[in-house]
Amino acid sequence: MPIIARISGTRPYRGGREAGAPVETICFRRLEREQLLSPETDVLGGNAVHVYLFLCDVPRSFLEQASLGLSADERLKAAGLHLLQDRCCFLLGRVVLRRLLAHHLGIRPDEVRFSRNAWGKPLLAGTRDGHGLSFNVSHARWLACIALTRGRRVGVDVEYIRDVPEYEEIVHSFFTAREYDAMQQRVAAERQTFFFSLWSRKEAFVKATGEGLSRPLDSFELPPVDVLSPFDPHHDMQVQPSRMPGWTMVSFVPAPGCVGALAVAEAHP
Repeated sequence: MPIIARISGTRPYRGGREAGAPVETICFRRLEREQLLSPETDVLGGNAVHVYLFLCDVPRSFLEQASLGLSADERLKAAGLHLLQDRCCFLLGRVVLRRLLAHHLGIRPDEVRFSRNAWGKPLLAGTRDGHGLSFNVSHARWLACIALTRGRRVGVDVEYIRDVPEYEEIVHSFFTAREYDAMQQRVAAERQTFFFSLWSRKEAFVKATGEGLSRPLDSFELPPVDVLSPFDPHHDMQVQPSRMPGWTMVSFVPAPGCVGALAVAEAHP
């Protein structure tokens, strides 16, 4: 499977007391359709994060066959999703996730068991968030993204840039004053892209902490990020890492008109 971006040797944050070990390597891979049911993966060490990107617009027969090993609860949740793309991404996302986790756990995909934390974040059953094997999943339209790591909390989010007329009001009402000012300093043509870049970083962070949107988005600030260059299929994926106390943040451009973000906590002994 092609490696489309790699970040190595992230430096510890020097703005305050170190709380743990920062992640050393983040590897982004794109899965083609023929790799979805048997995704090869390297050994996942405690200082690494693997991120997988794949499209879920597969034939119905492929999806039905691939979904045979899912649980009744997973099938029931998928049936409750109204949009076809949401159903497909949820089902295929769980298929790929189960196969990746099974590979690292040394069990069959149908033996993988999930639980949830107090805010509803999916976890491996029998583990605490940030201890052992950790994962997070996101999808936008037909694009799905899975992040895997060990011994640290992780969150990922992908968003397609779309017309949201009230985006400035959203930032003014729900983000911090400095984040609103940072958006206002952008030229008008960049503001909507900046909004979705900021939103994806915020969402990745609250997914990583496990609190989700129960945590007010104006209760924390993330390192500022530039608007990345548009997606170019002929070059490596655009990525921009940054550090803050206890965390590594990465913004990336996974597809045309799409932005994404990854949040990874420092590992604790």
